[in-house]
Amino acid sequence: MDNSCLVRICVDFLANKPMAKATGITDIRGWPVMQAKCPTCPFNKNRDGKEQIPELADKVRRRCLTQASQICHHPRLKGKKQNHLCRGARDFQLQVFHRLGVLDEPTDAAWDKKAEEMA
Repeated sequence: MDNSCLVRICVDFLANKPMAKATGITDIRGWPVMQAKCPTCPFNKNRDGKEQIPELADKVRRRCLTQASQICHHPRLKGKKQNHLCRGARDFQLQVFHRLGVLDEPTDAAWDKKAEEMA
C-alpha cells in the first residue's frame, strides 16, 4: 500500500500548517504541548484501561490526523485562554508518524527535530 498521502499529511503537521478550525485560531506555531494529559482529556483511561468516552477520542484521532492538531480544551473549561496543544492527541500523532517512518522515534524531541529540518 502506498502511504505517500499519509506521509504528506504528517509533513504538513510537522510544518504546523494545519490550524485549529473550531476555535478560529489560525496559527499554532510555537504552541507548547501540555506536559501531561489534563484531567478531562478524552484519551484518559478508566480503571479498566478503557477510554472513558471512546467515541470522542476516536473523533479527535480522526481530526488530528486529517484536519488539525488538537488544542487542549481544559483551560477553556476554567474560563482561561487556550494556548497549549493536547498531550493525548500529540501522543497519538507521535505514534502514527513514527510508524509511518516520518519520525525517528515517537517523542516530542523527534517531532521538534523533524519540524526544524523542514523549516
